Amino acid sequence: MNFRICALLACLAALPAAAGPSPDPASGALVEVLVTCQTPHARLPWQQDPPGTRRGYGVTVGPAFILTTETLVRNQRLVEWRAARSGHKVSAAVCAADPQVNLALLETTPPDPAALLAPADPAVPHGPLRIFQFDATRELQSGSGRIVQVAMDALPDAPYSSLTFTLATELDINGEGAPVLSGDRLAGLIMRFDRSRRQAQIAPAAVIARFLEAATASPYTGFAAAGFAWKPLVDPARRRYLRVPAAYGGVLVVSALPGSGAAASLQPNDVVVSWDGYAVDRLGYYEDPAFGRLAFPYLIKGRRKPGELATAALIRDGLLTNVVVRLAPFRDADALIPENVIAAPAPYFVEGGLVFREVTGRYLKAGGPSWQRANDARLVHAYLTRQLEPEQPGDRLVIVSQVLPDPINIGYRRLDDMRVERINGTPVRNLADLFRIAERDGHISRIGLQDSSLDFVLDAAGLDTANARIQRLYGIPALRRPAPTPDTPKPEP
Repeated sequence: MNFRICALLACLAALPAAAGPSPDPASGALVEVLVTCQTPHARLPWQQDPPGTRRGYGVTVGPAFILTTETLVRNQRLVEWRAARSGHKVSAAVCAADPQVNLALLETTPPDPAALLAPADPAVPHGPLRIFQFDATRELQSGSGRIVQVAMDALPDAPYSSLTFTLATELDINGEGAPVLSGDRLAGLIMRFDRSRRQAQIAPAAVIARFLEAATASPYTGFAAAGFAWKPLVDPARRRYLRVPAAYGGVLVVSALPGSGAAASLQPNDVVVSWDGYAVDRLGYYEDPAFGRLAFPYLIKGRRKPGELATAALIRDGLLTNVVVRLAPFRDADALIPENVIAAPAPYFVEGGLVFREVTGRYLKAGGPSWQRANDARLVHAYLTRQLEPEQPGDRLVIVSQVLPDPINIGYRRLDDMRVERINGTPVRNLADLFRIAERDGHISRIGLQDSSLDFVLDAAGLDTANARIQRLYGIPALRRPAPTPDTPKPEP
């Protein structure tokens, strides 16, 4: 498969430049993508939510590849496509998917290997654009649109920002992944459509081209990140306190992710005044030669690659200082509270009816819009203030997510969502520590919780009998699921 992926860019580069729009430039490249999906239960990690289906679009970008959105194929169990005027379905495999840019690449046998769409020029397209989709009779349908906004904006169904275009159109878009064309070239993919405002958010050609290039790597290299949190620096008093000269703009460095390139080069209260030679203003914007005024993280995510070195000019202790920052892909697994937006099966450990697991963003937000009120206030505070800031690499928040009622845990019903700091007298930094302690001692018999000097005790002599009873009564397939290691495949849900 690697050879075939590597042939993708060569095929796209060989496509001739468009001489002008053809009547139906997407007629052979547009396909309908059908997905059967199923996600692990957010609160009961041994269970699955009911299966569901999604429908959207994709476009052929190589002799054996279809480009679509990551949200369409997320947690897929089966991916199929079908062409216009056809009920015949063909299976496909996801070979790369990135929620940080909301793009996915499918490997399959496209309907017309010669009908390929290559990314358009990365600059903002001038003039009308054309959107393509299928109507109710599966005939090709098109409409026009124009770009009304370019920004680093939040992606749908993921807590990440990426370069996006906002497209105004009168077409009633009926599925994500629908292509937007400039002439005969792919200007973007529809990610979501707001019918009330008649506007669509699209992943632009600049991001698509970088995604396709990264997909040729094995393993997938992803997009660059520096690994630090920042905020605008507008307050005049704060700027005077930090001794920032009036001639500079600049944003304030709040923290750096341990182990990241920023952790080795930046410090809290540094004021970044330029990045890679582009001046950064007090709100965090710069003037991009292709897109105009943009938030400066695009200089990292959009103009750099993992492994490269970026240069930053900053004010530190009142002095102008130049530093070099090594960039790397952002790994959700490195956070104190990972998001787990892709709903990977969560590791867990059940002992005496107490369910131990690590906190994730998906776990906290399972309660819906009122999730901040529904969860323990200390967990919410940790998520909002230091989600990306473990004291040491590998730190996680281990909790008793729930107590399954049983005679062995009478009186412990109110331990739900309590943070675990000690197991059998030994400190725990993550669930892997808990597994090691349980293997060492045979059982978990003493649990030390946050803000408590006393341990909660389980009857070690009765644990084997209680565990068997709990597993049977609550229909738990396995009482424990360890986290996968780099050397072992992820467990199936």
